Amino acid sequence: MARDNEARARIVSVSAGDTSGLRCAYCQDGLPDGEAKQHRGERLCGACAELVVAAQNARRPASTVAEGAGGIDSYSAANNRVVLAAIACLVIVAGSIIASILVYHGTRDPWERDNADRVLALGMEAQTLLDREDRQRKQRETEEEEQTRRRREGELAEKRRGEEDRRRQEEAQRQEQAGQQQRQRLEEEAHAKPLEISDIGVIVVDSTPSMDICTYSWKATITNRTASSVTLSVILTLYDDEGYELESDYKFGVVIGVRESKVVTGQSMTKLSTFNRATKFGVSIQ
Repeated sequence: MARDNEARARIVSVSAGDTSGLRCAYCQDGLPDGEAKQHRGERLCGACAELVVAAQNARRPASTVAEGAGGIDSYSAANNRVVLAAIACLVIVAGSIIASILVYHGTRDPWERDNADRVLALGMEAQTLLDREDRQRKQRETEEEEQTRRRREGELAEKRRGEEDRRRQEEAQRQEQAGQQQRQRLEEEAHAKPLEISDIGVIVVDSTPSMDICTYSWKATITNRTASSVTLSVILTLYDDEGYELESDYKFGVVIGVRESKVVTGQSMTKLSTFNRATKFGVSIQ
């Protein structure tokens, strides 16, 4: 009974004017002026205050669970109501979702089931089209690679032709340059020595010692380095060891073409003793 008196002593009235805008900590209703109560620092409406007093005055059960329930204050009870309300809302939402799923499966259009074969055929047709498109794509890629290869081969062939043309042009230029150098050399030789005598030779082809007579033959190569043909007289002269002229032979009307070399030959008779005195011979032109 001492604890009951203590509980009742805790519920006190709240003075008027102090409850405006406040709500009951248990039922969350507004607190009218003059009806607000206070229990353990919490404001309650009159009805909730009576419930608290009744709970405090009730005989506590021997069970520890019941004893713990009897010790729950109004604040904890209010919190439990909020939690229970939230759980109830979740249960309602979950039930609605499950009901919607059941309604959907029970009322959905049976078209998919009735047209399963058609859907399968369409799927196979789509796969066939995809395969065909893949083959066509690979074929296009192969054709593009072949075109690229041919283009590169054409470019390489064109490059080789260009290099070959360049080499031919360079070779032609070298030949032209060599020809110019040759012509220049010939012009210089023609200017310095327009006519050249070379390869002079004299031999006895027949002789009669008893009559002191012999026949000799001679030759010489005449080169014309000028740009026009020439007509010459070629003269062979025999000399003794002191340089005196012993015998001469003439070859008239020798024609030598432009930049041409010609072998001129002749024969003559003289005394064998005179020919034997000759130690030198020479050829001249007029």
